[in-house]
Amino acid sequence: MSLLNSLKPKEGSRKSRKVVGRGIGSGKGKTAGRGGKGQTARAGGSISPLFEGGQTPLYRRLPKRGFNNFTRKKFDVLSLSTVEKLVLNGVLSTELSIDLLIKAGELRKSAKSLKLIGSSDKLSGLSRVMLSAISSGARECLEKSGCVVEII
Repeated sequence: MSLLNSLKPKEGSRKSRKVVGRGIGSGKGKTAGRGGKGQTARAGGSISPLFEGGQTPLYRRLPKRGFNNFTRKKFDVLSLSTVEKLVLNGVLSTELSIDLLIKAGELRKSAKSLKLIGSSDKLSGLSRVMLSAISSGARECLEKSGCVVEII
């Protein structure tokens, strides 16, 4: 009968770790397999993959172009013609909102803001639209068809 405290791994299944830095005879003495001196021989010392040995790195040699407007509002865009198709196919009933479009599978789940664009003559069936933004042409078309537009 074997007890849990007397269990041992099978002979040869576990290899002991090589002890480094313990003299010439150990095979990993003096520099302990780290090479010569310098930054990489020290504990925690590593060089960035962008480092080019003191030469001006590529990311600093190349010209910088453009402008990143980090305050710009980013919208997913939906056209009125797409909304017409969704209403005709029965995907949307009388309301249009981001949540309804996500549930219908027309928008990805991470969508936060949506802008409705475009214009249409034959839009009908919608009574209420709740979106983040809307173009002036789309607003005009919706209001002509008797739809209430809410910006959320």
